[in-house]
Order: sequence, then structure tokens, then C-alpha cells
Amino acid sequence: MSKRANKLGRLTIILFMIFLSHVSTIVVLLFYWLQKDLSTLKENLLVFAFVPLLISIVLLTVLFMQVKRKYVPYIHTLTFFLQKLIKGEVPKWIPHATKDTRELNYMLNKLILQKKQEIAFAEGIGKGDYSIPFLPLSKYDQMGNALIKMRNALKDAEIKKEQKHYRLRQEELAKVNHQLERFLYATSHDMRAPLTTLLGLISLAKRETDADNIRSLAGMMEIPIQKLDCVLKQASVFSRNIHEQIWIEPIFISEFIEQIWQDLKDHKNFSKVSFGIETPNEIILYSDPVRVSHAIKQILKNALDFIDNTKSFSYLKVQTHLSHDVVIIEFKDNGMGIDKNYIDKIFSMFYRASEKSIGPGLGLYIAKEILNKLNSHIQLDSELGMGTNVIIEIKNEKNVFLFNKSVVASNGFENHSKQIAR
Repeated sequence: MSKRANKLGRLTIILFMIFLSHVSTIVVLLFYWLQKDLSTLKENLLVFAFVPLLISIVLLTVLFMQVKRKYVPYIHTLTFFLQKLIKGEVPKWIPHATKDTRELNYMLNKLILQKKQEIAFAEGIGKGDYSIPFLPLSKYDQMGNALIKMRNALKDAEIKKEQKHYRLRQEELAKVNHQLERFLYATSHDMRAPLTTLLGLISLAKRETDADNIRSLAGMMEIPIQKLDCVLKQASVFSRNIHEQIWIEPIFISEFIEQIWQDLKDHKNFSKVSFGIETPNEIILYSDPVRVSHAIKQILKNALDFIDNTKSFSYLKVQTHLSHDVVIIEFKDNGMGIDKNYIDKIFSMFYRASEKSIGPGLGLYIAKEILNKLNSHIQLDSELGMGTNVIIEIKNEKNVFLFNKSVVASNGFENHSKQIAR
């Protein structure tokens, strides 16, 4: 406090000396004028005017040098930091030059601290962390209050998103539970029937002594065993589709379909069907190969199961093409076909459109559920006695695979498969 008083005292003395010099000059001039000594006044007029002016210049120069020495470096420093702020940079802090600038420094450094807190707060919001403490400078702080509003809006949106996800998850679980209940109820009957038939045939075989009759009974056992095997396989596929994660891998679609067709070579109608794949170019599908394989295999198997034996020539043609981010596969056969009245029910659980079907009626239902899991679609058109046309549109997850591949490569791993939780 005493130093500040000394500074004010020195400034007062300088200003008083300037004032005194001018007053002295005026007094002298008045004295000569009253004495009517105009000759002396004229002779010394230049001196009387120059001396106070010189004194004023000297004293003001001294005052200016003091001000320059104390405040100009601080002004340069302040300008440097303000230029940083204009560019969007936030300096660490503004150093104190003198105690006269303490209050200004305090306000500027408070502003800098607030900017740093705003940056940390905004970065936290960008990362989804809404727990970082932050307060605006005042109710008039537009930036601070805008950040608070943004944080609250994003937090509310996140909560609503989580609530929606939870609700959808609950609906999905309810749907799955309903499907499982129906599946268990129906499959228990579908498994019981062939087992009962099998037990009856075994009982007859135990009482039979003729070798030919025993062989005949053993042959009859094959049909219920095949039915039971079909039920168990489809139950396994149904369960895995519900519980297992999706894995994205590249699929060379022509070779892939050809291999699935060859896996059906033990089917009794395999040699009766002319099979061909038409594709303009080699198409690579990025999807879950296990699920896609199950869906395609069921469509091919249906074509084999329901060939029209009244026709001299049976065929199954497969065409593939790429459209934007979807791979379209079309299966066309000249089999028995389906009555138009039954097409809407063909994808229902446990629905059999023909008496020739030996399975539980889950094939196309599971194929549709698999494709739904892959965000894909299936549609069927058929005419009784003419044949069936099935089209599946499979979403091509190439961007997902490539993104995962880049991440994996940066981490030095070799497995480029992408797991998706659905």
C-alpha cells in the first residue's frame, strides 16, 4: 500500500511542478504588465514562454519513460496472449507485470481457466462422460450455459436411447421366449412320434425270427430315424441362430453355393436335378458364412424334396448379382410348386405345405429367422404344378469387415472376422 502511495505521490509532484511553472510564468507576466514595463516584458516574453514549456516537456518525458518502463512490456505480453486466444489457443496463464495490473490479470486468468474447463468438459461430452463437474461463470455466460444445455440434451438422448434399447431387448426376449415355447411344444410331439414308431418296430423285430422280416423292419426304421434326425438338426440351427453372435467373413458366393449343393449329393433326388449357377462376375459377400449356409441349404433342399416326378426334366437355376450393399440370390426350379393360398403361410413355424414333407415344418421358418438376424430378406413366389422362385437379399457388411480389418491390422492380429452383437 505504501509503494502505491509513493507512486501516486511522485505523479502528483510532477503534475504540481508543471502547474507551478506555468503559474509562476503567469505571475511574472502580470507583474511586468502592472508595472507597465512593457519593454522588459517584450524582451523576456520568449524566455517566459519557453522556460515553463521546457520544464513541462522534461517532466512529461520523465513521466512517459516511467509509464513505458512499467506498462509497455505488459501490454506486449497481453497482446501476445490475446492473439493466441483469437486463434483458439488457450495459454497457460498471463504473468503479473505490476501490482497495478493485478485485477486485470486475475480476470484474464480466470477467463483462461474457464476456457480450459470448457475444453475438458466438451471433450468429456464427446467421449460420452457426462459426470465432469462444470459451472458457467455466471448466468450471462453464453458459452458455459450452452455447454450445460448441450450436456443435458445429450444425456437425456442417451437415457432415451438406452431405454429404447432396453425396451426393444425386452420385446426381443419376449418374442424369443414365445418362439421357444412354441418350438418346444411342437418338437416334443415331432420327436415323440418317430420315437414311438421306432420303439414299435424294435418291439416287432425282437419277436421276429425270420431274417428277411427283420431286414424289412430295419428298413422301416430308417424313416422315423430320418425324421428324428431332421428335427434335432433344425432344433440345433434354431438355437444357435438365437444365441450365437454374428461373425462377418468374406464369402465367394458362387463357390460357396456350389459347395452347399455338393453337400446334398446323398439326397435321393440329387441326380435327377440339373443344377446351374449364373453370375456375371465373381461376387464376394461379407456376412456370417454359417448362417448364410443354413439358409441357402434349406432352400436347395426344399427344391430337391419337392421335384415334380411327372416331368421328364427337373432343373434348379441360381442367379446372383450385386446391388449397392445387397447381394441378391435367386433360386428358380420347375418342381411341384405351391398353391397360391398357402404362400402366405409358408414361412410360419411348423407349417407343411405338402404331405410329402417329412420334416417338422421348420426349414423355411428358420431360413427367414436367420436372414432377419442378418438384416436381410426372403420372398417366395410359386405356382402349383409350375415351380417355385425364391429370392433372398443379403446385406453385404463389407464396410464393417474392412473397418475391423484395419483395426486388427493396427493391433498386429491376423483374424479379420468381425463379431456383431445382435
